[in-house]
Amino acid sequence: MITLAIDNSNGRTKFALFNGADLCSEVRSIPTRELSGAHALPALLKGWHFDRVCCSSVVPRAAEQLRAFFGKHHPFHTLSPDTVPRVDFSRYPGKATLGQDRVADAVAAAVDGVERPLLIIDAGTAVTLDVLLPGEPSCFLGGAIAPGLQSMAQSLGTSAAQLYVPEQVLPTHAIGRCTEEALQNGIVRGYAAMIAGLAEAITRELPSEPRCLLTGGDAALAASQLRFLHTIDPLLTLRGVALCAMGQQP
Repeated sequence: MITLAIDNSNGRTKFALFNGADLCSEVRSIPTRELSGAHALPALLKGWHFDRVCCSSVVPRAAEQLRAFFGKHHPFHTLSPDTVPRVDFSRYPGKATLGQDRVADAVAAAVDGVERPLLIIDAGTAVTLDVLLPGEPSCFLGGAIAPGLQSMAQSLGTSAAQLYVPEQVLPTHAIGRCTEEALQNGIVRGYAAMIAGLAEAITRELPSEPRCLLTGGDAALAASQLRFLHTIDPLLTLRGVALCAMGQQP
């Protein structure tokens, strides 16, 4: 059975086909703000055939648009921490408001088992850091949510009259020699340092040093400042969506 997995975030919405947990297509994406266009989804999905749809969404309005489009012809599932496999969310008091992207990331991260504390960092429009503890099933403990790189850059650029959004590359030196380099240090280097600092603070509350798993568009930048053993998996959220779909009725 072929699943269309959807990762609907604030910035972009990503689509991919999975046969079970195996990716069987390229990843296609569209800016989330363009989903409502009459021809956007038919053009994006051209040539694809699938049996069901499973969606992780953090944008309620967009989720309803997706359900209205796909639900007429395909079973349409969304994610809930009460129904997903491999992860126990019962120790997280706030699970009623837990983002579906965090649920999908946790399920994908736990698929091969969790032998030591695992820190999942999703560096997208927002940055989420979540902890899984070993167990059968793995235990979702909670984490942190922080602004993403674009949010940090745009906030500074719109709040200060004489500043602007610079090209977001990591400078070679921490002392900027001009305004652009100073902005890049504050935004880009500061963004990576923020994530490293949050990871360090979380680690101090764990029984042992975690392994880190990163995903999201800015994962490589986030990883550049981490001292922990880490792996980057750009498909983590979509794979988690597909894994959740496997537990649903057709």
